[in-house]
Amino acid sequence: MENSLIDHDARVGLGGEAPLFDDWRQRGDVRCDIHVLEDSTGRRLEVVNVNATPVESRLGTDMIYYHHPTHSFVLVQYKRLESRYKEYRVNKQLLDQMDRLEQVSRLSSKPARSHEWRLSPDACFLKFAHWRNGAASSTELAHGMYIPLSYARVLLEDDCTLGPRGGRIFSYERAAGYLVGSEFAEFAELVKLGRVGTVGTSVEQLRNFGLQRAHEGYSVMLGFETSDETPRERAVRTRGRSVKNRPKVNSYSPATSQQR
Repeated sequence: MENSLIDHDARVGLGGEAPLFDDWRQRGDVRCDIHVLEDSTGRRLEVVNVNATPVESRLGTDMIYYHHPTHSFVLVQYKRLESRYKEYRVNKQLLDQMDRLEQVSRLSSKPARSHEWRLSPDACFLKFAHWRNGAASSTELAHGMYIPLSYARVLLEDDCTLGPRGGRIFSYERAAGYLVGSEFAEFAELVKLGRVGTVGTSVEQLRNFGLQRAHEGYSVMLGFETSDETPRERAVRTRGRSVKNRPKVNSYSPATSQQR
């Protein structure tokens, strides 16, 4: 299931105060689980898993990563591949989901200041994911190909995705411009530096969007990062970072407000 793939990626790839989304755990219309990671530099990552429908009724799975210092996020919608050698046949459901993802661009403002400029306007990706050798790894993201939504649109107009019966097909062989996990991880780092992702997206917009996606039938994994660092300070630190001096990370699941 896409949900197991995304849960794995969130725990592997995202690396005391009440959580920002703590009130969601008190709602009756959604189920919400929260996990927090903190490090010695003041970086704090709140991982929120929220859904409003039974597993069998869900349309898909979203992973949303929001970086508060840059007011920017990217969204990855997961699609399951049985293996690297299998194909994903495009259907009406996927096309409808892509149309809905296009609406994410409405949450992005036009850059008005130098720090709001982005290398790319792409904020949404499709990830066609699979387990390597049929099993999950404790240290690697789930394998798969990341395809920017704008590139997916181009592929659907290109003969390279045309199937023998006229349908459209996504696969490793047909989508040569995909990103792999390590490349997407570098892209995600650019979000933290304010180089890619949406522009000027507020926390309230993020909260509303996350709940909207859950009520539309998606399982949503949301990573919300706060930090005392400015994007410039982060760039300096990451460029000089080594394995030896990585900060220690504390990981925990906070109690609900009713339990405190």
